[in-house]
Amino acid sequence: MRNTLIGLFTAFIILASGCERQRVKSNLQKMENEAIVFPDNMICIKYGEDVEPIIPPYPATLVIYADSTECSKCRISNYYQYLDLMAHGIETGEYSVMFLISPSQCDRDSLSEHICMLGLDYPVYIDYYNKFLELNVHVPKDPRFHTFMIDSQGKILLVGDPVANPEIMSLIDQLDNYTDK
Repeated sequence: MRNTLIGLFTAFIILASGCERQRVKSNLQKMENEAIVFPDNMICIKYGEDVEPIIPPYPATLVIYADSTECSKCRISNYYQYLDLMAHGIETGEYSVMFLISPSQCDRDSLSEHICMLGLDYPVYIDYYNKFLELNVHVPKDPRFHTFMIDSQGKILLVGDPVANPEIMSLIDQLDNYTDK
């Protein structure tokens, strides 16, 4: 009996991981076939002040997106983890980094204040009306798919967080061959 339960449990785990792999593959295929569109009504904060929300004119942009289910303040507070990545993109001229936050109702009032308090010298884009996911239904709600590199036309080049996964950083280093410089 015990061996049967262990066998069934093992089969379930194998099946579940196979299903998860298929779900990830399906999500990536949906993302690669559509361009990313940014909402017109985003605001942008840099050095604690509202600035014109202009998408940086680089061959590629690494978008770090946090939707209303994530802790917006937590995501912004981890901004420093991306400083080397941002410096590398600017130094090489290959890409920019874009923080895009769609805060929850309870985070809305305090988010701008929090960003201003941090005095970030890099723009943070805020989508107060959560239009980003409405415009980009091909982006899954799963946060694992919320960091991605796009080309200047909005086409997704790769998906993944280079801070969380060094293999993504090595792909970004090879990006030169895929962007329209």
